[in-house]
Amino acid sequence: MAGAPVQRTEERRERRGVGALLNTYYAIESSSDGGGDRAGASASRPITGEDLDRQGFDARRYFDGVVGSGQLPDLVKRTEHLNAEVQQLDGEMQELVYESYSQFIRATDVIRHVKFAIEGLSPDLKDLEGSIARASDWQEIAERGVSVRQRQMEELMKQQKVCRKVEVLLALPAALERCLERGSYAEAVEAYRSCASFLRENKATPTFGRILEEADVHIGLVRERLKDQLRQSDLLVSSAAQAAATLLDLGEDFGQVACDYLGGRGAMLHESCEQCFLPQVLTQTAPLLDSIGEEVRDPQGKLSKEHQLAHLPESIEFRNACTCVNETFIPRLCDTVEGLQRLAESKPRRSDVATEEDNLLPDFVERHVEELYQQISRMVERNSPPTRVLVACMQDILDGVQRLSTPFPRLAKLLASFCRRVATGAATVVFSDAASQLVSSLCRLHAECTQLERDNSCDLDELLQQIARTEQTLIMCSFTAVSDCQPLFGLLGSDRPACQLFVQGLHSQLITLFLAFVEACNRFVRRDPLEASYDLDTSVPVMPTVAAAELAEAAALPWSGLFVLALVRIGRHFEVQVISRVWEVAKDLLGGGSIAASVLVPHPGVIKATRMAAQALITQYALMNGQQLAEALGQSMRSFNWGAHREPREPRAVIEAVLKDAQALDAQLARVLADPHKPREANHKHNTLNRFRNSMELEMERLWAKKLQIFARVPFNRNGATLGILRITLKAFYEYVREETFSGPGLQQLQVDCACLLDGARELLEAEDAGVLGSLLDEAVASASQRCPEPVLLDVARVEAICDEFKKRNQKL
Repeated sequence: MAGAPVQRTEERRERRGVGALLNTYYAIESSSDGGGDRAGASASRPITGEDLDRQGFDARRYFDGVVGSGQLPDLVKRTEHLNAEVQQLDGEMQELVYESYSQFIRATDVIRHVKFAIEGLSPDLKDLEGSIARASDWQEIAERGVSVRQRQMEELMKQQKVCRKVEVLLALPAALERCLERGSYAEAVEAYRSCASFLRENKATPTFGRILEEADVHIGLVRERLKDQLRQSDLLVSSAAQAAATLLDLGEDFGQVACDYLGGRGAMLHESCEQCFLPQVLTQTAPLLDSIGEEVRDPQGKLSKEHQLAHLPESIEFRNACTCVNETFIPRLCDTVEGLQRLAESKPRRSDVATEEDNLLPDFVERHVEELYQQISRMVERNSPPTRVLVACMQDILDGVQRLSTPFPRLAKLLASFCRRVATGAATVVFSDAASQLVSSLCRLHAECTQLERDNSCDLDELLQQIARTEQTLIMCSFTAVSDCQPLFGLLGSDRPACQLFVQGLHSQLITLFLAFVEACNRFVRRDPLEASYDLDTSVPVMPTVAAAELAEAAALPWSGLFVLALVRIGRHFEVQVISRVWEVAKDLLGGGSIAASVLVPHPGVIKATRMAAQALITQYALMNGQQLAEALGQSMRSFNWGAHREPREPRAVIEAVLKDAQALDAQLARVLADPHKPREANHKHNTLNRFRNSMELEMERLWAKKLQIFARVPFNRNGATLGILRITLKAFYEYVREETFSGPGLQQLQVDCACLLDGARELLEAEDAGVLGSLLDEAVASASQRCPEPVLLDVARVEAICDEFKKRNQKL
């Protein structure tokens, strides 16, 4: 209970102390300056209970103020409160005084006891002082006694040290031999170096001279074994670096040591690089690298396109090879480079003088990076992995050699060239595969067309569907090749010259792709390469041949007229739409920057070559079909008896067959070339062959027929192609006529045949083009008249009647 009053007293004292500090800070107490004003202010305000503890409190004024302003009950209550507080303060003060007295008495007792203890220690302190003095005396005596012995011991220790050195020198040959047996070459070199200088200085002494000779023999063996180690390909890089450092400690030339070091490490890297591309490494089952990420499946549970590409056999093989490269080849290459750099740093040399040794390491790295590039290029060419997988693996390889970029600045250019060559080579492979797919698709279209012709099917709708599907395949093949090159472009990063070269290469590859279509067309029609080269613009760069096997297959395909028309249709679409669209897509996929915009422009020479190839196809189509119809007319001319015949009543059957075939070809042309017949006004007037001609007219007709270009290029329309077919047919017919002799009825039969042929051609051609064929037929009749003893032609009305009857009969059929 005594602790509670003490605590309250402490609290009250603390409050009073705080109040006093605040009064002092705010200058509340009275002072000489302005004290009257503050006193007046204090008198003017009422005094509360809190003012009792204020310093300078006026009790009298407070009493008068309370008595004068308070009520009796309040005064009594205030008096009781003050009395209780006074009693409490009195009790607290008594307790405080008692506690202070108790502590004072206790402190007095402690001081008295300490005084007695110190006085009791005085004898002991005197004894301790005497003992220390005696110990000092004995120490001086001992030092005087051993000083002579100490000098003797120091001399003996020196002699012992020299003896040990001599012992080491004498045991040096044996120690070197033991190191040779254990293979501790570094230890042997260290022992030799520590003794060699002394032995050389004292080699005049027979013993030391003999030891030096034996040591030199052993150290020579050490040198040879270290050189053999450096040349071994199975030695670890760390061991090779240690062996090289040991040779340098022996005073060997740095250049020779570096050559031996790089020679052995080069053989090791060569074996490592080849092992990364062995079949057992490529085909092993290994988890995919983290660059692919987690598998993503669609709601049907199928893998995403990226993961489907990653699971392809060629992707797995390429990734396995690159993983092996990252785990074995690149770490060994980096360790080799860093090991030689540490050796070069340990060699004292002038930094401002360049030597041949400075090129050893860059040349070494270039050589083995080139070897790695050759391996990767061969694998890309052989397996054609997806470009996304290729780029991901290349990024892993580049990340693996980044630690060499800082100490080896030349490596940055080397790696940039490496990426550019890999990207260019991969793009070449992509477009080569695309060209092979393009030509293969054309070969498959040929098989479909041949099947339609073999079935004697005239279903042109089916043909157009096949053409549309093939054309779509060719377009997608082009777009896929361009899109596959987009990741390769990203592999080059911000290297603007490399990006520019890649875009130029892509431009050349697009030219190669479409020239493969041109070459396939030319080879199918057996066009002379020299003749085809005349159609190729000189501005088109000379590109290597792609899809050689597929083009050889196209060159061996049998003739198919429907296939030729399909190629003509595809070629026209390529010329007008596809080529420009593919170049635009390539520009968009490569960012559409200034480089792509200026380079990726459709080459006019490619468009021209495509147009000329399509025109060569349709010209060959006219030639082949014209010759086929001409052969039918030629056989009929040779088998018909033109000398014994009665007056004709109808054209021969071959005329009807030729016209039917010509109409069928015209229908194919109209449908495939999307060039239908234009409606014509009904015209019942027959432009029959000229009946009466004088000699001058006949000569002019003959000259016109000779001047007519029979084998001229055929335009891309139905009328021009049909005209080309009939022009070749009727020209051959004219030549067949010149080989025969005719009687009167035979001449009339030929007259009717020619009139029906002209009438049928007029149904297929424009009037002007039909007139050209009329000149040929007129010349044929004129030539037959000259080969007839009694040339008498039928009346025009009779010929027209026969032609009308022939036309009606064919229309009913």
